[in-house]
Parts: sequence; structure tokens; C-alpha cells
Amino acid sequence: MSRRWGDEGGQVDKWAVYRQGRVRAATSPSEPLVRGIVYMDIEWNIGSMAGASKARRLESDQFAGRVFSRYHEEFAFCRRMRRHPRHSDALIRTIKDEDGRIVAQLYIIDRELCIGSSTLRMGGIASVGTDSSFRKRGLATMLMNDAMAFMAQEGFDVSILFSIPVDYYNRFGYMTVLPEYTTTIEGLARLQKLQSLPSVPGSRALRRSDMSLLPPFYGTAYRDTPGITRRDTAHWNWLRRNPDFDGVVITDGDKLSGYALTRIKGHQLVVHEAGVHPSPRIHDALLRTLARKALSSGVTSIRLDLPSDLPLSRLCVLEHEGVQSVKAPYKKGGMAKIINLAATLRKMKPVFHERLQKSAYKDLQQRIVIDTDIGGVALKLNRGRVTVETLPDDH
Repeated sequence: MSRRWGDEGGQVDKWAVYRQGRVRAATSPSEPLVRGIVYMDIEWNIGSMAGASKARRLESDQFAGRVFSRYHEEFAFCRRMRRHPRHSDALIRTIKDEDGRIVAQLYIIDRELCIGSSTLRMGGIASVGTDSSFRKRGLATMLMNDAMAFMAQEGFDVSILFSIPVDYYNRFGYMTVLPEYTTTIEGLARLQKLQSLPSVPGSRALRRSDMSLLPPFYGTAYRDTPGITRRDTAHWNWLRRNPDFDGVVITDGDKLSGYALTRIKGHQLVVHEAGVHPSPRIHDALLRTLARKALSSGVTSIRLDLPSDLPLSRLCVLEHEGVQSVKAPYKKGGMAKIINLAATLRKMKPVFHERLQKSAYKDLQQRIVIDTDIGGVALKLNRGRVTVETLPDDH
């Protein structure tokens, strides 16, 4: 798609080329990214749900539910995302037909990503769907190109998505970056052994009121995990008001000492998040609780979808015959793309400084040029310090 964005307001040129069609400005300056595309003799209006009425938002939710096989889950997901404090309806990107009906849609999930001491603005791509009557017309491609242009204009640094189809999102510059770590304890005998672990701390189901007590455990558990989502007070309050999880907590007297978020998937109890006080007795209490929960749910396997170097994951391997695996899916799974190269590297400077100071190259003086299809930058290394220089287009 050929288009040029103005330096002020991100206005699209009045005429550009999209394959064999024409692109023209289609709305007021308040929504500069909404435009009409004439393609295959149909005018598609690309824009967002910004300023939409309550009825229009309901139509958007119903559309998302309709194009996916699990209607109620997708419908609930969209409504839940719209309640997040960082959400705005401009993050719901849509394509409408000539009659104003939504025929394709995706969500941009606005979050902050932590890599060491640096924080990046991340746009998660979710709920990408096209009405079954309008598939195979390139609408998803239009929508993805629009989303990337929007994120670049709005100051997002990186974008992440979880892809099911193979060899699709890589055409937009996304690459697999998130390995899939699992630690599994399999079999009735092992779970019964876990269930009988002697441990004084108690346990119970996770409650909404517990959410305000979880941040210290989350922060400690994932402090050294790159790519973790930053959760401020507003985010934890959103989780409390809009739960979509099951879980357990460990109590030691009147104190909460750990938690795990779980779900049943097939024949397994899956743990997708856990934070525990660094004590063997607390870890034992959590594993005992998870075993009881699995057996009471009629499953005979516990799977931790957690980094393999977390203490809980290591304990499962060292003492309870857990089996660890790491998979790096090819052109699918957890994929990422840099949206704004120079801005991302500037925000990463504290991490570069920290790692360079600890390396054998801390006294190096060197200029490193990074040239990509989204721009060029030069990293200047000078005795442990790093500066980032944006290169001109004609460099």
C-alpha cells in the first residue's frame, strides 16, 4: 500500500495507490486515519470506533463474537478490553462496507512492556477477524497496514501478537520472539504424592479482594523476566473489577504468601502466572494446593506455563519429576515487531549502559549502524556509554 503521512496530524494524501484501487480522504481531520478505499468495485471505509454510539459499540462486540467460533468468550473479551484504563475506542480499528456495516476489525491493546530497567509502549494485536462473506479480499491486510500506521503515528514502540496461522504475520514484519516454556508434572501417582505434602500454610480460592495484595509477589517473581507487562495500580484495579481467571492463594496465618492463576485445558491444570514468597514451605503448599485442585477437577496433569528459571519451575524438576520443554514456533506463536526504531533504542539506553558496563567491551569506542526498512540509527559506544543517533533517509 502506498501512502505518505504528513508531518502534522498524520493526514493521508488525497490520492494514493492500493493495488488496483484508489484511496481518498473520507472523514474530518478529527479522525485522519479514516478513509475510503475503492477496491473490487466496493468502497471500504477504514477507520476506528472513536466517537461511536453505544449501539455501534454493541455492533462491534457482536461482530467479534460472530466471526470467531467461541462467541461468548470473544464477546466478553472485547467488552473487558474496553474497560481498561488505557483503552480508547480509537484502538478498535475497523473496515466498513458502503452501507456502514463492520466487515473486518481488530483491537490494539495498549500496554507497557518492561525489558530490564526500560519501559516500552506496546501495541498488542488481538481479535483480528473478517466477516465470512468478505474473506479472501485482502481486508485483513488493509487492517494490519492501517494498525501499524496508526501505532507509528501514536507513539507506540513495539507491537506483539500471538499468531495461530503459520506464515501470515511475518509478511508484516513480525518475528517469533517468545519461546514457549512449560514444566509438566504428569500422572495420578505424582499428583497424589504432591497432594500429601506436609505443609502448615493454608490455601483457598483467589478472591477479587486479594488483587490489591498481589503486586509485590508479581514484581518479585517476574522482576528479571524480559518482556513482562508493567502493571500499575490502575491495571490491578481493572483486574479486580473485570476478572477472567480462576486461581488459588496460599495463606500463612493472616498473611497472603503466594498465588497462582489457573485454568483447565483438556486433561491439564494449566498455571499461567504465579508469585510466591521465597520459602520452600510456601512453594510446597502451593504445589500441594495445585495437585488437589487438579484431582478435584478430574485431571491428572499440572502444566506450568512459566519461565523455566523461576524457583517454582525448578522445584518441580528437582524434587517432583517435572519435565521441562522449550519450543520456539516457526513464524507463529508469540511474535513481535518494532514500530518506532529510534524511539525504542533510546528508551533501551539504560539497559545498554548496564550490560555494557558488565561486559568485556565496556571501554570500547565504536559506531554501530543499524539499517532497516523502518529507518536507520547509529549506536555510538564510548567507554561504557551509549548514544542513539537517527540517520537521515539518504544516509
